[in-house]
Amino acid sequence: MRFPSLSLPILAACLLATACASAEDSAPNEQQSSSEQSPGAQQTGEQQSGGANSAQQPTPTAADQGPEELLAGVRISNLVDSASQDLARSALEDAGLPKENIDRFFDLVTEYNSAVPTDSLISSGFRDYGTQDPEYDVEALTSAWQKHHGQHYAGTNCRINTFTLAQSLFSVEDESNPDTSLLFIDEESLKNAPKEILTSAEHQRFDALYGAIPTTKDQDSGQHIADIKAYAKDRGITFEDTKARVISMFSHDTLTDPATLFVGHTGVAVPYDGKLLFLEKIAFDMPYQAILVKDMQQLNDYLMQKYDDGPGLEYGRPVIFDNGEVIEGMRYAKRT
Repeated sequence: MRFPSLSLPILAACLLATACASAEDSAPNEQQSSSEQSPGAQQTGEQQSGGANSAQQPTPTAADQGPEELLAGVRISNLVDSASQDLARSALEDAGLPKENIDRFFDLVTEYNSAVPTDSLISSGFRDYGTQDPEYDVEALTSAWQKHHGQHYAGTNCRINTFTLAQSLFSVEDESNPDTSLLFIDEESLKNAPKEILTSAEHQRFDALYGAIPTTKDQDSGQHIADIKAYAKDRGITFEDTKARVISMFSHDTLTDPATLFVGHTGVAVPYDGKLLFLEKIAFDMPYQAILVKDMQQLNDYLMQKYDDGPGLEYGRPVIFDNGEVIEGMRYAKRT
């Protein structure tokens, strides 16, 4: 999708451009890799991105499988209860993430869950995901958040939460002059938060990591992938090859000049019980989600089912990275 979206009340005030992708496609619905190796594509040592002229194969489509088959076995939690939080915390610790960063992440979880009604959230544990996010009461969630925090603090989104949790997993050599034009709500939230979320040094690294990436208006996923890797190489963005993985979905924006790519949605994936646990915040005023999938390709399918708008539009389809490389088994959703 071109822009990650917000729920309607914040959307009216802040435009559509820069929140994490929301559950705008949600409908009523029902509510899985613990290996010593990293769960991503097989790589050794520290990952570093290649140049802009990297050859890329066309991205395939899951042509013969619908969402019921692709997402079979996926489970979801909103991290409302202590048991699901303990499960996630344990998986994060086992993956080697620093306790300080895990604590900071769960402080943000508590900040959100304590400010909103949880009636439309999953009250305890995990349940079957089905084919779409649960039907959240967006109006009630947004109204309660704004009543609790006012109009100036929109809350935190996927990028802020992922950076807070996973900042030990990557380094950025060149933090100078990133294009933060698509991060204006992130910037306002970090500025107006009731207590400091990121230090000034962390904030500078955040901006460089999530800065907009120049590209062409062409709907060429291979070119987009090459441009993402070139940006990472130019800035010296590298990822540690650990069991914890930073998953980033890049969206294509053709309304800017030049066209740009930016991280429209992101989260952290860690092994759990032979499966993968993916932690995400779906929008500033929307809930946390913990998603259990069987492997990286099913995580790709989960994200593409939500955020791939299909071909034939004025903007390109998203691409998904696992750390600094294309996610294993990347393919688009079947669209008719």
